[in-house]
Formats: sequence, structure tokens, C-alpha cells
Amino acid sequence: MPHFLDEAMYSNNTKRVVETYKTFPNGSLYYDSVDEFGNIHYYELGEWFVKFLNGEMRYSYGNTFFNYCRERIIPKAEWMTSITRSLNHMILSQVLFRIVILSTLTFSLFQCLILRYLHDSALFGWLLITNELIHNLSLFAITCLHSDQDAHLIHFTRLSLIAVTFTTVIKLIVNSFLHNKNKYIQLICMISISFVILSHNTIIQDYDDFIKSPTCDSMTTPSVVFSQLLVIFSFGLCSYLQCLSMRGLQCMTGVTECELQYQQRFCAGGQK
Repeated sequence: MPHFLDEAMYSNNTKRVVETYKTFPNGSLYYDSVDEFGNIHYYELGEWFVKFLNGEMRYSYGNTFFNYCRERIIPKAEWMTSITRSLNHMILSQVLFRIVILSTLTFSLFQCLILRYLHDSALFGWLLITNELIHNLSLFAITCLHSDQDAHLIHFTRLSLIAVTFTTVIKLIVNSFLHNKNKYIQLICMISISFVILSHNTIIQDYDDFIKSPTCDSMTTPSVVFSQLLVIFSFGLCSYLQCLSMRGLQCMTGVTECELQYQQRFCAGGQK
């Protein structure tokens, strides 16, 4: 949802420090304060204070507070909220997306195993499982890494965005193959592939702009938001088509000889 981060760290004490800080001869910054007994204490100011002076704002994210963004005047063309920006601003957004991804990971891999045996092809099964694993791990990285807290790993997020585009296209191609007798589904898959590919550069550019200069709002242009939503729609389409390809499937389980002997020995007549 659209949001604007509050300037939570600018307490009266912080404002006083900004207005009265001093500089040591070696260039480091400090401020002093007098306690109730009249003693003067000196406190060195770190990198966070330099960010304040440069116009950046510190905001809370979960239980962390060393996250920085820059306030701006929002252009009129940017009136919708970006999902990737929200993930770096609001812990709730990140957690919700992460829960969805992790809760569907096991089931999606199970689907791939079933499809591998239905088509009796080891190569096809290897492709499905590998692609699904890379797809879900990439989505997890996007929803897990934070621009400030994980700054040393944030380049993996960009790589993950590229991997998600690539794996989504493969998933759509595979689903088109699985439903090769249904021309409408194939057409929908081809259209979705086009949308995913065309949306890629728009999503990457929005992410690069945010990482280069993190803003304190989630607003962006409608083209970015629609691109993100089209890709998310493709995720849902792939999941639906994979479930559709297993419609009517019946699973049968068998017992081993040891289980059968145990049952005959201890469960005959309902007595243990």
C-alpha cells in the first residue's frame, strides 16, 4: 500500500545535536553535554550523523534502526506504490510475501516430481525441479534481503530479479508444452511470456533507481506497478496450470512385506 516513512529519529535531542555539533582538529565530529553534576561529556558522532547532515533520514525496520532514506518531492507521474520498494520499507510486506513463497515451496516441488513421473523423462524432471528450485530461492532472496541491513548481499537481489524472469519464462513454456492440446492455454502462455520479458527492464530500472538513492516513500509510475503485477499474475498462472495438468490424478500407496507381516501378526481380529 502507498506509504511515507515518518521522521521518527528526529527527536528534540537529535535536533539539538544537529544544531550544536562540533569538529575536532582531525575532522571527526562530536557533541558535548553537561550532566546533572555539571560534568561535561564528549560523544563522537558516527556515520549515521553524516547521513543526517546529507539530508538522509533514519527509519525503523523490524527491530533495526540503522536504515536510511531520502525525502523528496514526489512527481505527479508517480502515484502508485512499488512492491519492491515496499519490501524495503515495511517489514509486514516482506514477511507476508516470504510466508507465501515458503509455504508453497514444498508443494511446487512435489508437483514437479509428479509431472516427472507422469511423463517418464528424467531430463524433463531434472529441468522442472531445478527451474522450480531456482525460481523459489530467487523469490526468497528478493523478499529476504534489505537494502541497508544486507547491503553487502544486496547485489544478489538484482541477480534474483533476473533469475525470476528467466525461470518464469521457462515455467510458462513448460506449461504450454503440458497443455499442447489446448490452443487457448498455449496462447495465454505466449502472451504471458511476452509480458514478462517486456516488463523485465522496467522492474530492474525501478529497483536500480531505488538502490542508488533510497527514497522515504514507495511511490512510482503506473508502468512499474503494472509490470510487477503482470509478473505476479504469471506466477499464479503457472501454479494454476501445473495443478490443472494433474487433474484426475489418483495416487495409490502400497505396503511393504514387513508392514504386511506386522499387520497380520499384531492387528488380526482388531487385537494387538
